Amino acid sequence: MPRRAAPAWIRLGFGPVAACGLAFAAVVLAFQAEAADIDRERASASRALAQRYWREAGLDALPQRYDPTRFEKAVGGEDDPYNIIAAIAVATLTSNPERKEGVLRYLNEALLPFARSHKDQYLCLVSEVFYNSSTDTDEIQGLAKGKYTSEGMAIAFINYAYFLIKTESEREKLGLVIPGNSGIPESVASFKKTLSPDGGALIPEGAVALGCSR
Repeated sequence: MPRRAAPAWIRLGFGPVAACGLAFAAVVLAFQAEAADIDRERASASRALAQRYWREAGLDALPQRYDPTRFEKAVGGEDDPYNIIAAIAVATLTSNPERKEGVLRYLNEALLPFARSHKDQYLCLVSEVFYNSSTDTDEIQGLAKGKYTSEGMAIAFINYAYFLIKTESEREKLGLVIPGNSGIPESVASFKKTLSPDGGALIPEGAVALGCSR
C-alpha cells in the first residue's frame, strides 16, 4: 500500500535515497516545447524498466478470477502469489466495508479483465514516464537490469492511479468509491489531469510521446 501521494513527474535516484527505500521525488522535468527525436536507447531502457515493474506487480500471473475464498485470503494479506490488482480491490474494500460482494465483482469483472487485455498500453504509458524523467539513461538501464533494488519504490502510485482511472466507469456503476487512504485519492486526482478512462497519458502535455495506444 502506498504511504503518501506521489507526484506525477518523477526522478529515479540511487545511493543514499535507495538506502532509505526509493521514492518518487517532486521534480520539475525539463520538457521541450517542440517534439524531439526519440532516443531509442533511452526508450528501450524505459520499456525494460516498465516490464520489470509489470512482472514485480504480479501482472504476468493473474488468475482468471477470484472466488470468495481466495479473496478472503487477499483481504487477510495471504494471497499467493501477490498481485497489484487484488491489492487494489482490497484497498477498495477498506472504503466500501459493507460491499464485499460488489468489490469482488469489480475485481473479477473490471480490474482483472482490463489488466489482462491492456499490457501493451500499460508498458508504453509507464515507459513514457521513465523516458521523460530527469534520471539519466544509465540509471534507468541499471534499474531495468536489477542492479538496484526497487523495494519501497512508489511505482505503486502509478499502478493504483492507472488501474483505478481506467476502470472508473465500472466501479461507479457498482456504486463503489475509490480507496480513501494512503495518498491514493491524491495520486488519482493528480494523474486524472492527463489520464482518463478513454484515453490520455501519464505524462503532461509537451512531454515526449512514444506512440502509445491511448
